[in-house]
Amino acid sequence: MSTTLALLQRLFPAGRSLPDFAAALDRYAAGYGVDTPRRLAAFLAQTGHESTGLTRWVEVMTYSTAGRILEVFGQSRHSAAIRPDEAPALVRNPQALAERVYGLGNSRKATELGNTQPGDGWRFRGRGLIQVTGRANVTRLAAAVGRSVDAMPDWLETPEGATVSALWFWQVNRLNRFADGGDFEGLTRAINGGLNGIQDRRSRLLAAQQALGV
Repeated sequence: MSTTLALLQRLFPAGRSLPDFAAALDRYAAGYGVDTPRRLAAFLAQTGHESTGLTRWVEVMTYSTAGRILEVFGQSRHSAAIRPDEAPALVRNPQALAERVYGLGNSRKATELGNTQPGDGWRFRGRGLIQVTGRANVTRLAAAVGRSVDAMPDWLETPEGATVSALWFWQVNRLNRFADGGDFEGLTRAINGGLNGIQDRRSRLLAAQQALGV
């Protein structure tokens, strides 16, 4: 058993495809600058939270009640500003919801994400351990890893793609400056835009630091 696999099994006991994630980290992490125990601990803490302990790395967009949709994407809560009369039709309708939230049904967000074609909201919904969302971001990533844009959604759903995309995000946003400086709140804001889930992220950081001897 590899050292990395043993580490992931310790930190993410319910995780899926751990051997594949361990192999991807062993192959790619150092090349993207996640090359010290401190950096790796921060990376695993953040990606562990974002992926619910390496159990989920694709945005599902399936909601079972109109109330929950309004709670997340309703007026005053999200740029989609979904109205109460719209929400029932979006229950258990992930493709329609993705289009309404990220696609042409939300022109502000679509412009921000570079989603220009019908279906882009669903096609380029969040994928990866730090979810890459939108045609523009996926296009940038595709160029960086030498893959076609059309091939990216399927690849991002693999452990390799999910890992590499997060490492790429980490590198292009220079997140090691936060990890090296011990600024975990700054790191969380850079990834999340706020401090959502900060307690879970901190708990995962402590566990990773202890496991890595930081």
